[in-house]
Amino acid sequence: MAVSSRLAAGLAVALLGVGAAAGLMSMRASAQTSLPGGSYINSCTNISIVGNVLEATCSTANQSTRQTALANAFNCSNGVMNSNGQLMCSNGGGGMPQPGPPPMQRTSGDPWESIAVSDDKGTKGGQGGWGTGEGPTKAAAESKAMSECQSGGGDDCSVELSFQGYGNCGAYASSKKYYGSGTGPSQAAASQAALNDCNDNSCKLLVAQCLNRN
Repeated sequence: MAVSSRLAAGLAVALLGVGAAAGLMSMRASAQTSLPGGSYINSCTNISIVGNVLEATCSTANQSTRQTALANAFNCSNGVMNSNGQLMCSNGGGGMPQPGPPPMQRTSGDPWESIAVSDDKGTKGGQGGWGTGEGPTKAAAESKAMSECQSGGGDDCSVELSFQGYGNCGAYASSKKYYGSGTGPSQAAASQAALNDCNDNSCKLLVAQCLNRN
């Protein structure tokens, strides 16, 4: 009888465990159905919906992470994807960024341009310190950009963008929570690319710089 009692008790505990697991799976399934569908779930964390904006922390191609947001994510007809740390519609739908500018032209002998910013203290969109620098190598350009940013009073400067090639431009945009950078064949194209990368309605341009021949 004692053995039978122990078996009964074990079965009861096992059944409770199965029931708890089923309950947890049900809760997770319910949470997932409250989010837009898409492959982003596999590479993003801290996923939440704020109003009509999907927010998440997503991995990038270089194994880092960044905060990103996508408005009207439920309107994405084929779900949401993570494109190098940026949430975007898989194919059409509301909130999908416009196509970027054509690839930049560069030659190995052209100089580099870098943009460094001081924008890590919750500043509003389009505010913060910055510096730019040109040099024969990427390292030289980044060093000049950092020096200019720091000389302007920035104590948390970091290089956000480096690009090479005469006639090419780069830009940096930010909001209070998000940031983005972009390049293009004109200042307007680079600025739009940076705003698309920032991907938040409150993002504003902080700096745009072109690499021109003297």
